[in-house]
Amino acid sequence: MLINFFLTLRKYKVPATIRELMDLLKSLQLRIVYSNIDDFYLLSRTCMVKDEKITINLIVPLALILKGWKIFMGCWNLLFQMNG
Repeated sequence: MLINFFLTLRKYKVPATIRELMDLLKSLQLRIVYSNIDDFYLLSRTCMVKDEKITINLIVPLALILKGWKIFMGCWNLLFQMNG
């Protein structure tokens, strides 16, 4: 999921680097944020955006990724309802 997020950021002209992606991954591994979209947004903005002028460029890629995630979670929940 985060590779697509990173590539989408680059597509929308956010000059994120591999180092910043690694920082975001490490933060998630340490559970600095967990299971909260708003906290994830703030963490990803902190890790990936170094210039306040381009903060708005983060919103569209994040929305695209989260839309895909919500679709995935909806299918996942439906699968468990069918098998439970």
